[in-house]
Amino acid sequence: MDQKLYIILPVHNRKDISIKFVKMLLNQTYQNYHLVVIDDGSTDGTVDSIREYLSDFTVINGDGNLWWGGALHQGYLWVKNKLNGSSDAVLIINDDVLFGIDFLEIGLKILQDHSSKTLVIAENFKDESKDTLIDSGVYINWKSLDFNCQVKNGSANCCSTRGLFLNIDDFLSIGGFFPKVLPHYLSDYEFTHRAYNKGFKIITNPSLKLFTAANTTGNHFIKKSSFRNYVKNLFSVKYVGNPVYFTTFILLSCPFYLIPLNLLKVWFGVIKELAINQRN
Repeated sequence: MDQKLYIILPVHNRKDISIKFVKMLLNQTYQNYHLVVIDDGSTDGTVDSIREYLSDFTVINGDGNLWWGGALHQGYLWVKNKLNGSSDAVLIINDDVLFGIDFLEIGLKILQDHSSKTLVIAENFKDESKDTLIDSGVYINWKSLDFNCQVKNGSANCCSTRGLFLNIDDFLSIGGFFPKVLPHYLSDYEFTHRAYNKGFKIITNPSLKLFTAANTTGNHFIKKSSFRNYVKNLFSVKYVGNPVYFTTFILLSCPFYLIPLNLLKVWFGVIKELAINQRN
């Protein structure tokens, strides 16, 4: 394999976690890579600490308001400006993951074994357990608005960007992200679902796996609190189920004829949850 792998890594004030990630890169069996760090306003010396281990890497600076979608869009713009026409590949990944020494090699091999218009997503397990699969490929059933996050190879219509391999020309053909309207959660599902609609295949493989510490991710549940705090948390960028971003995602990705029904489901659910919280 002679493809260079450009690793897009958003970071924000998790120096120890980011350094642990860099150390795993240094131990990889495949060393033909270039790290592109999108530092969203870190104040804990993350980038300086990375320089103690890597001398040649790229830093893209944010102001602390990029979030995930904005960071990945900055990475996309960098690739577009610097690597347009390249035959190399990209890995989009989080810093709070663990993986084996042959992770890069396996991911690139799987990517190269398939034709163009392919996304290769790692199977993501909780912590270092091989028994608890968090996600891999994702299938959205738009009629029921259900998300199956453990879809095996061949039937996914979107996926996360937590360990996503793709060719640079494919990355550019899909396009960037929409950070103003999808700053964080669902930005990756929108991107990969858009790719699916353009004819891309979403590939998983049991040999390509990583492990995520569940306590480093965002807010998946809202604790009971005052009505004011509940509403504040409900519409937080950090909340997975933020109805504003779900609305945006539906408008961008859902089949046109199902948009009204799914918007009704989202906002009826919001009203129901607000009523339950107020009673309690």
